[in-house]
Amino acid sequence: MTRAEILALPEGRELDALVAEKVLEWKIGGLAGDDASYWWCNPPCFGVTPHSLRITRTPRFSTDIAAAWQVVEKMRERLYSNRRHFLLCLTEVVSEVLERKNEWWVAWPDAFWLVTPDRICRAALLA
Repeated sequence: MTRAEILALPEGRELDALVAEKVLEWKIGGLAGDDASYWWCNPPCFGVTPHSLRITRTPRFSTDIAAAWQVVEKMRERLYSNRRHFLLCLTEVVSEVLERKNEWWVAWPDAFWLVTPDRICRAALLA
């Protein structure tokens, strides 16, 4: 996905599923019912079947700060340069939102106050 496509994604199930797959590296086992209920497994997941896992809904990473914190924790596990890149992306995502509101670019310490779950998700995908 391009940067513009990631920034244009609305909060919701598609963004949540992308974060689960691309950032947390969960493997989609299958789709069950509406509202994007997936069964997931953490790699490696050899021999895992839908019958051996509980079907669970994708956490609402883009709307629930507790779920989004799993994304922050995953980014924290990465190498220093990757963690720093995530923080820079987060600052940029917050700044782009402000620019659309005719405000100004913000430095990381000030961006902290403007962080929302969807912005965490978008920054993690960009990083």
